Amino acid sequence: MMLLGRAAMPGCPGYAPVARTWASVMVALASALAAASDLRRGSRPVDRRTLLGAGLAALLGRACAPAIARASVRPRMEAVATRLGSLEARVVQPDPSARPELAVVLCHGFGAPGTDLVPLAGELLERRPSLASGVRFVFPAAPLVLPGFGWGEARAWFPIDLEAQIALRASGEAARARLRGQVPEGLAQARRQLAACLEAVAQTSGLSPGRIVLGGFSQGAMVGTDLALRADQAPAALVILSGILLAEGEWRARAPRRKGLRVLQSHGRSDPILPFSDAEALRDLLVQAGLEVEFIPFDGPHTIAWQALDRLGALLESLLEG
Repeated sequence: MMLLGRAAMPGCPGYAPVARTWASVMVALASALAAASDLRRGSRPVDRRTLLGAGLAALLGRACAPAIARASVRPRMEAVATRLGSLEARVVQPDPSARPELAVVLCHGFGAPGTDLVPLAGELLERRPSLASGVRFVFPAAPLVLPGFGWGEARAWFPIDLEAQIALRASGEAARARLRGQVPEGLAQARRQLAACLEAVAQTSGLSPGRIVLGGFSQGAMVGTDLALRADQAPAALVILSGILLAEGEWRARAPRRKGLRVLQSHGRSDPILPFSDAEALRDLLVQAGLEVEFIPFDGPHTIAWQALDRLGALLESLLEG
């Protein structure tokens, strides 16, 4: 995850990464892709998937998370490690002794560590101090560990053949439409594990499912969307940060059951990993089914923009007040 702030960035007015520049990410990606194509260290071949994974991990911004965490998560907002269902998780609540009025469960993206989105709690609380009195933030870690992918502990909600997906998405609209209709292997298992995590959140917080906001970034947003459309009870709201349409037939059939559900969705127009048009396709499906979608496009890559955080803070405030 790479968080974009308000400072200027060349080629992207109004944005700048908090902890890592987009230029350095692109350099890392370009280097890894070049190496994956033809680089050899001495007589030993370089593993193509490992190098591509390192570049894509850089592109997804996961290396910036620790620096943001040091700046944003203060001692009084310590991220407490726990287990919710079968998933490891970090829980952030300014006043751990208070009974929360709202829980926010945000799932990280493919190739990121389980703690990748934890800094968002601090960012949101800085923007909306009123959230400190009643919100509990929960950041579950995906169940799959990806050895040799990028740096540190990379995790995933379900497997992805990155090379094949990127090649297909680059081959035209017809290929992307086929991808949108596919149900990824492992999605159902990830959904069940996330559902058990939400049940544990409800039990430990005393909140009903209708007081739990569900969502995430990238792959985490898609798992969250899948669960939100299938669960017995709707969440308080759905947050889709740089996620796209999957399992189109199934989602289209189930979405009308969530008519009126508030959705906050954002996506970068120049996202090189998950195309903007696929995010628009998801938006259109949800709108046609009667969900109340606030769509926030921005001129940036595969990341979380400050506008999306501002609107997420406003959404959480309105849910607290309601």
